[in-house]
Amino acid sequence: LASVFVEMATQVHAREVALQRNIRTLKGGALLLAGGVLWGLVVPLSVLIYQENTMTLGVTFWSNLLAGAICCAWAMASGKSFRISRFMLSWAAIFGVSSVVLFEAAGRVSGIVFSIIMAMQGFVVFAIAAAMRIEAPSLRRFAGLACGLMGVLALLFVREDGGGISGLLWLLIALLVPILYGAIDVLLAVKHPPKLDSIVSSGLTLVLSAILVLPLAVIRGHFFMFGTGLSLSDLLIAISGVCVGVCTVLYIRLIAMAGAVFGSQS
Repeated sequence: LASVFVEMATQVHAREVALQRNIRTLKGGALLLAGGVLWGLVVPLSVLIYQENTMTLGVTFWSNLLAGAICCAWAMASGKSFRISRFMLSWAAIFGVSSVVLFEAAGRVSGIVFSIIMAMQGFVVFAIAAAMRIEAPSLRRFAGLACGLMGVLALLFVREDGGGISGLLWLLIALLVPILYGAIDVLLAVKHPPKLDSIVSSGLTLVLSAILVLPLAVIRGHFFMFGTGLSLSDLLIAISGVCVGVCTVLYIRLIAMAGAVFGSQS
């Protein structure tokens, strides 16, 4: 009789574990799809913004500031407390640089090529995670990584419409975007405190990144007033800010739930 009860308890526990795993997988899949849609909008929005406004540092400032303001307002409405940490400063610096490179490269590389380049983020994250032993390295996974990289590079060279050395240079600069995003993924997976609310950390980091970019925007003459008129540029920047803010919150939760490599597939 004791053996029967032990077996029943084991089966109930196994079913509970499997159920929790399925729920976590469904939540992760939903976050992955939502994040993928929002990040997918950022690239074409960046291209459209550059066509209307070439002051990339100013665009970066306003986009990140709006995204941070949305997250901070969201956190305040939820009754969250705020505190800046050294981790947020590091994250803000990397994110600020990646935003500048994103808007700069968006005007020189076609939207489809840029989208293909962004697909390399998953490869970059896996390579960094394997080097740091966050993910278990294996010959099969590295072979798959190499095949994926070759496929992406082949698409890039086929899609690239020339431009000589200048076009190739901007292609290489655009490759910095998935590398910087990959570094952020690993940083979030390793350093983001579990008790730190994702909305608070996103809001403060995005505002800090905007503040870090502001002096460069003023020095280079890229600063402009936002919202002074009903321009298409301001509307696109506002939409980009909403996408970045919401997606950053979702992305932190996705990485906390499933890890950096899974999250990077968005």
